[in-house]
Parts: sequence; structure tokens; C-alpha cells
Amino acid sequence: MQNYAKIEQYIDQNSLAVLGTTDDDGSPYGAVVNVCTIDDHPAVYFITKNGTRKYKNLLARPQVSLTIYNPSDSSTLQAKGQASQVQDAVTLDKITTRITRIHALATEWLPPVSKIRAGEYAMVAVELIEARLANYKGKQIGDSDIFTEI
Repeated sequence: MQNYAKIEQYIDQNSLAVLGTTDDDGSPYGAVVNVCTIDDHPAVYFITKNGTRKYKNLLARPQVSLTIYNPSDSSTLQAKGQASQVQDAVTLDKITTRITRIHALATEWLPPVSKIRAGEYAMVAVELIEARLANYKGKQIGDSDIFTEI
């Protein structure tokens, strides 16, 4: 899947995403999460705590959106998917290793979720249903290669 490979590379190079969920009353809720990919599988993974609003929202209403923006190359990724908790030990290990590797050069780095008291850690997978990568840098109006989609 050539298109997914390009989208996966973009996610791996831009690991901050805005996760969109929906509250009980139907109100939108956005939260920034550190994301990663693993195993060429069309999914995005992140760590949160099971007492956070985003976690409670995605359990009750698992359809979510993700948005990633890179201002230096004028690109965005907009995606929607189905969220679920990851409970498989092998996948949990891969996610932890991957997120740690992304931030390996930042010796003082701890994910923001580590600084809040909101229950136990939970790993979340968002199976991508649709994703649209837009790269506008150096493009002209109407260029056919602006978008990559799955």
C-alpha cells in the first residue's frame, strides 16, 4: 500500500496530533497526543490515562478524528478512525518502544500524560478508516499531487 507508506512516514516524522472525540452531550473535544505507528498497519497509537476525558469519550464513542500539522513544509494530515484500548502485550511493548525512540534525543522528555493524576496508563489504537495527507509546499493551484489518501 504505497499511499499508506507515505502517510505512515509523515506520522512518524510528525508525532504530535490533535485527537478529536465527542462528549456525552455531543460536544466536540480536542486533545493533543503523542502518536506513533507500528508494523505497516494503518493505525495510530498513543498513551493516555484511563481517567482522562479523552479516554472516557473514546470508550463511549470510539469514532475519532486526528489532525497533524507541519508548518515548515505546509502540510496537514486529517484522518478519522475507530479507537480501542490495546491489551495485547506484544503490541504494548512495540508502542512503548516506538514512542520512547521518537523522543530518545530529548533526555529530559516525559510525555505530558505522565504529569497528570488521572488513573492508570492505557494504550490506544486508532484504526484509520480514512486519511488525507495534503502537502502544499511548492505546489500550484490545481496540482494533482497535493493529496495522498487512504
